[in-house]
Parts: sequence; structure tokens; C-alpha cells
Amino acid sequence: MVELIILAGAEREILEAYVKLDGFQDGLGERFEQRVEETLSLIVAHPKIGPVFRGETRRRLVRGFPHAIFYEIEPRRIIVHAVLDLRQSPESIIRRLDPL
Repeated sequence: MVELIILAGAEREILEAYVKLDGFQDGLGERFEQRVEETLSLIVAHPKIGPVFRGETRRRLVRGFPHAIFYEIEPRRIIVHAVLDLRQSPESIIRRLDPL
């Protein structure tokens, strides 16, 4: 079984999106969290399902939301680096992922 590691920055981004979405519409944050969990399960089951975004980083869209999960595959684990709203400039996304 592959180990899933969600880095602190990605955890924070999930929480921030949850709060923002739930403030916009009651229950929307919960639906977002559920879709993120579904997407993470899919990534664990099929690590290469996300196309390569940049270098070794892959991107998988979160169904029903303008967000994506950015992750890397290692031999025995998957590391989630970010969960980002894609409605920002590509340069912002690249800056967020730049240390990778």
C-alpha cells in the first residue's frame, strides 16, 4: 500500500478553501472536502492518473470545483504539496510550487 502524505501547506489550503466555500454557501465546504477526499483516494489507487504539471509534480482536478491537487509520486508514498484554486495566474501557482 502506498502511503499518502499531505504537507502542512496543503492541509492549510484545504482548510482555507473549506472555510471560504462554506461562508459562500452553507454545506459547500463539506462537499468540497468530500470531493478532495475522493480525489485523494483516486490518486492513491492510480498514482499516475494526474498528468505531469511541471518536473515530477502531477496535477489532478477536484471534480466540481476549480481546484487541483498537486502531488509527487515516490516509490512507496505520494506527497501532496498543494491544493490550489486554479482561478489565479499560472505564475502564482508556479511560485507556490517553486521550491519543488
